[in-house]
Amino acid sequence: MQNKTPPPENVLPSPWKSLLVGFMAAMVPLLLFLADGIWHLRLYRLALWPRTQEGILGVLTAPLIHGTWAHLMSNFSALFALTSLGYYHFKPFFFWLLAFIWLASGLWTWGFARPSYHLGASGLIYGLAAFCFVSGIISRNIRLRALALLIAFLYGGFIWGIWPLPFNQEISWEMHFSGMLSGILAVWIFRHDIPRQEPASWDDEENEETEEEDAFFGGDPGSLPS
Repeated sequence: MQNKTPPPENVLPSPWKSLLVGFMAAMVPLLLFLADGIWHLRLYRLALWPRTQEGILGVLTAPLIHGTWAHLMSNFSALFALTSLGYYHFKPFFFWLLAFIWLASGLWTWGFARPSYHLGASGLIYGLAAFCFVSGIISRNIRLRALALLIAFLYGGFIWGIWPLPFNQEISWEMHFSGMLSGILAVWIFRHDIPRQEPASWDDEENEETEEEDAFFGGDPGSLPS
C-alpha cells in the first residue's frame, strides 16, 4: 500500500498562521513606537552604540526601536512579508534562524560600526531576505527557488543599502551589511534543515547537480534533518 503522507520537510504550515506570525512581528515595533510617543519613554536609549558596555544592550533591543514614523514604515511591510514567508517555508527552525540573525547582526554591528545610535529592524530584514534568496538558489526545492525569485524581484534593491556610499551616511548601512552576512552564514548553519525535494525522474545532468548539492548539504536528498 502506497504511503501518501508527504515527507516532513514538505509539510507547510497554514498560510493564515504564517501571516499571523508576520503581523505579530511587525506590530511589536509599531506598538513600541506608539507607546514611546504617548508616554515619552525615550526608547532611543535602547539603541545600539558600538563598542560600549551601555550600547551592547542594543544587540537585543535595537531591532525593536525606530527613530521616526518614516523609519518605522520603511521596515514595517518588509518585516511583515519576510517573517511570514520565512515562517511558511522554514517553520521547523524559523525561530532559531530569527534568533541567530538577530544576535549575529547585532554583535557584528556593535563590533565594527560607526560610533552612533544604530536602531531598527533592518538587520533582521536584510538577514531574512539573504537567507531566503541564497537557500532558494542552492536548493532543488521548487518552492524555495520560486521564493528566491520573488525576493530578488521585491528586494533586489537592498544590495545598494550595504555599502558606505554617500547616500547611505544617514542610515546604518553597517546593520544592513551585518544582517546580510548573518543570513548567508545561516544558510550554512541550517543547511541540513533547509527543505529539499527530489524530482520524479533523473538524467545525467540532474544527477551531477544533485551530487554537488549533497556535498554542500552533507547528506543524501532523502535524509531528514539531524
